[in-house]
Amino acid sequence: MTVQTADFSTEQGNGARHLLSRYLRWQAYHHAAAEWVVLLLFVSGLFLWERLPIGWPVFRWSLILHVAAGLIIFPLTTGVFWWTHRKLLVCSDKQFLRVTGQILDWLLLICFITGFILAFWGATGNDLSHWISDIHWLTGLLMGPLMLRHAWRYTVLKRFKFSSRQSALKGS
Repeated sequence: MTVQTADFSTEQGNGARHLLSRYLRWQAYHHAAAEWVVLLLFVSGLFLWERLPIGWPVFRWSLILHVAAGLIIFPLTTGVFWWTHRKLLVCSDKQFLRVTGQILDWLLLICFITGFILAFWGATGNDLSHWISDIHWLTGLLMGPLMLRHAWRYTVLKRFKFSSRQSALKGS
């Protein structure tokens, strides 16, 4: 009679690694959560623009939402999607998507770094903080339309627009 032994630690490790790998591959093509977070950051960032006459209550909640979404939700959704989606740059034969993807890489990186600095250092009013704030604002402003154009075939806004148009047609 032989005794069978199993090394559960390696099987569980391989299983966990396999599940993580499958999740990351799946995440590379499922962008809805990442896109909603970017849209939330874009809109809440517009409310933080100094040139818009926004009242303090709206500004305060927009700032809280923008910082919380940027520091917590963005890395967990958009960050994971971006990291897994980057591998498609190498494989894609579509020149437009590769170029806009690389531009978005840099804009995301610069916008995240400047946002991180602003969240922990703040807009102190000196020239450096104005410069960092302007870079953050400009990269966010450029990223919104470019990201929409980059993923226009799959954007959640297109589906939302279609569903509202469809419901309007049903009503008439």
